[in-house]
Amino acid sequence: MNLEAALAKVSELQASVDSKEATIVEAQAEAVTLKAEIVTLKATNDALAKTNVELKADQEAYSAYLDGHIGQLSTALNAEAIVPDDLEGKKALHTKLQEKFDAKFPGGQTSANSAKNPENDVNADVPAWRVNLQKRKGAQ
Repeated sequence: MNLEAALAKVSELQASVDSKEATIVEAQAEAVTLKAEIVTLKATNDALAKTNVELKADQEAYSAYLDGHIGQLSTALNAEAIVPDDLEGKKALHTKLQEKFDAKFPGGQTSANSAKNPENDVNADVPAWRVNLQKRKGAQ
């Protein structure tokens, strides 16, 4: 190999090295960008996980509320209700019982309480002191 051929080979190898170095710099820049994106995605994932935990707690609390309210509605309606395990089933049953309750007691809870307690049927125009006096006289 003569000097000219060796210099040509060295130039060729130097160009190859320069090309590879440029590729390495590009890859390093992309790695930095991807690392920053990973940090952002981890933060987003942590926030979503926290929100998911909070939503599950809210869902459990709402489910417990529905359980209690379904029990109250079924008692007021003098009906037996088998409460489903899933939230969608509870919501559907609650809606059904609420519709029946509203149809039976158009005045709402006050109407339901009045229907259960005959003492609430006292004439509203009579003062409370007079009602109490009448109750005392009746007890004697």
